Amino acid sequence: MKQRVTTEILASGQPRPYADTINHVRVSFESVPWDSKSGELEPSFMSEEVARQRLLYSGCGFTEKMKADVEWYATRLDWLKPIDGKPASELIPHGDPSQICASVWEFHTTSPYTD
Repeated sequence: MKQRVTTEILASGQPRPYADTINHVRVSFESVPWDSKSGELEPSFMSEEVARQRLLYSGCGFTEKMKADVEWYATRLDWLKPIDGKPASELIPHGDPSQICASVWEFHTTSPYTD
């Protein structure tokens, strides 16, 4: 199966000397649907849980835990949000209308300053 993951760094760095390093990233997921005749890439919509797991295993550099649960020196995920979100009920028959699926996600990480 052909897949493409596009990563765009929107912001990265330290806002001032001796501050934590922040990263603001946008990730787009595309793949060829299993029933496609043309073989062209289309947006790959997924839930937040699936997007979080795909980002973890693609080496985006953050831990599974949020800020309150992680050691002070580990890079942590501050937030993850859908950009082109649609309710799951529009994409999947009998899908949960309260669950949002998207093919483009943005996330923000913080790496604590260590000397």
